[in-house]
Amino acid sequence: MERKTKIDIIADNGGGITLQYHGRPKYLHYYYQGGVQVIDDLRAINDGHYPSSWDGNEYNPHDDSGRFMEYNPDMERNGGYRWYMGTAMDLLSEFGAMDLEDCWGYNVQELARAAKS
Repeated sequence: MERKTKIDIIADNGGGITLQYHGRPKYLHYYYQGGVQVIDDLRAINDGHYPSSWDGNEYNPHDDSGRFMEYNPDMERNGGYRWYMGTAMDLLSEFGAMDLEDCWGYNVQELARAAKS
């Protein structure tokens, strides 16, 4: 069940990456230049380790800065974010299939490079 949990990976134009895990409990974490760690975390989820026991959960339903971002196509269109959604396995496959030359920004290139290794 947990392996099929929806995950959002949000790459921002400042080089950061946010992981939003929609399981129970919800998990939100912002990585500063952390594509390798994001891929490691996706692999851990895919292998049956769930973020409910991980440190660094920034999710707080009572604080705007700790809430999940909702997908907004205008934010992608204006060049501020790239949004990837799916299960851990879906996301690992998607990043692993990316052409390193065509990635949007260094952070997405880092995700793709890490997924290929």
